Amino acid sequence: MTPSIPVGDAHPYLRAASAGVRHHTRALVTEAATDPAPADRTHLDVLHAHLVALHRLLDQLQAATRPPHPAASRHLATAGTRLWQATAAVHDAFHLLPAVHAASADEEECHPERLPEGPPVLTICQRHLTAGHLVRRTTTPTDLNSPCTAAPPPAFSNSPPSKGHCMRKFKRSASTAVILAALAGTAALATATPASAAGYHCTTSTKSVDDAAYDGFWADNWDFTVKLCSRQSGDYLYSYASLSWDGPAYAQADDSTIFDGAYFKVQAKKSVAGTDPVLKSANYHGIESRLENSDSNANYNNHYTTPVMKTKVGAARVLTDGELYLDWNNDGHGYGRHQFTASPVV
Repeated sequence: MTPSIPVGDAHPYLRAASAGVRHHTRALVTEAATDPAPADRTHLDVLHAHLVALHRLLDQLQAATRPPHPAASRHLATAGTRLWQATAAVHDAFHLLPAVHAASADEEECHPERLPEGPPVLTICQRHLTAGHLVRRTTTPTDLNSPCTAAPPPAFSNSPPSKGHCMRKFKRSASTAVILAALAGTAALATATPASAAGYHCTTSTKSVDDAAYDGFWADNWDFTVKLCSRQSGDYLYSYASLSWDGPAYAQADDSTIFDGAYFKVQAKKSVAGTDPVLKSANYHGIESRLENSDSNANYNNHYTTPVMKTKVGAARVLTDGELYLDWNNDGHGYGRHQFTASPVV
């Protein structure tokens, strides 16, 4: 029978880490008495690594404690949130200190639009981004309420907080006026919203779309399901698209900076041998506000249905086709096109 470990000798690695921090602090106190030195980037990089490791430990402890002791687990979760706030503050402080070697400010900044994990020299950015993706999957934005989502950018940067600082670059105001203008522009192309599916012939297809603004290893795909529908009545074709999606969880709820633009194009086409010619098309920009609308836990799952587009087609054999256009913020590119399966011919 294996004897139980005495309490005083339990968790030796954790006890050694605590002792190491105590000895380090004592050494700093001794140095401060003779030659005090401020924190530098190397010091904060090492401290940041220690805080991230401690945060991972707390996260594992609270997950294991939750089933048998839910009340204690809630306190451990709170401790983890507060520790992440401290970790984010250390990361921000790092960027406010001078570089340890000669380098331009441009080389020392986190540039998520070019290097999502930060320049190779900035290991703290790589570590912070990796830890941040774990945090945003286990903690609500309301609970976080941290410097990670509210702190200003480094003093040497002329840009607002960006994804490299745990927040996407703010690019515009998602005002009601803008949304209403987009809806007004599309309403002129439509006659009504589909009140009933009666008489419509539809095809459903799916596609997984990667977040082009992030190149790390965490899963960040948006899984779209699109139904394209057609109904012919007399000389007219009635077309609409119904979309739903299962998006990722981000650090911020209702983030209006995910896309620089988004719209769904509905097309009425004549069915012929070869490429089907487009008889009429309409772009519906109302989908962007729905894409950037999350639940309270920052889960971006939602749906959107276009208005019905009416096209005079005579006696031709016709169908409805559709394409999703997404322009990701900070990806360095414009709109990307995503095609789906057209409706049956009517």
